[in-house]
Amino acid sequence: MLHKHFFFAQIIHKGGKILSAVIFLFFLIRLGWLWKKGERFYGEKKRLSLAIFAGILSLIAVWLLKQITDVPCPWDVMGLGGCQIPVNPFAGAFWGENACWPGGHAGAGFSLLAFFFVYRYNNPRLSLILLVGALTLGAIFGFGRMVQGAHFLSHNVSTMLIDWLIPATIFFLYDSKKKLEKR
Repeated sequence: MLHKHFFFAQIIHKGGKILSAVIFLFFLIRLGWLWKKGERFYGEKKRLSLAIFAGILSLIAVWLLKQITDVPCPWDVMGLGGCQIPVNPFAGAFWGENACWPGGHAGAGFSLLAFFFVYRYNNPRLSLILLVGALTLGAIFGFGRMVQGAHFLSHNVSTMLIDWLIPATIFFLYDSKKKLEKR
């Protein structure tokens, strides 16, 4: 079984968590550098602060949903090697022993989607690179966990949607407020 295979358990799973943390740390350091530069980078500072907040909020939302939805992992489901009944995450079974939905590891990659919104107006090319990078990392992390038997594809797709909707909502509200202030 690939559940404990070195490549998936150590490189993709543990290494992926470290890579996501390093990327967040890079943006935190960039934010600190921008604050030292003064008012010149006010717009980027504000948007980067919002992206870091949105990314962290996405991670917390995924973690919290994992805790309160009692969804077993595929390797725990009857017919797939386990002894548990599949559970719909929206069926109302809360605070159980299972914590497999949404996909937390894919969430570490998809939470980086927040950084797409920082540069989408001022540097669309960089914004696109950040978008593709976050989608790629989330997909690789999610695929690695699916191969191990930890998640279904639906777990990772829903994680991507959660991690997209949080920063999209935050930046929509922020951009709407800025447009209203200009009137």
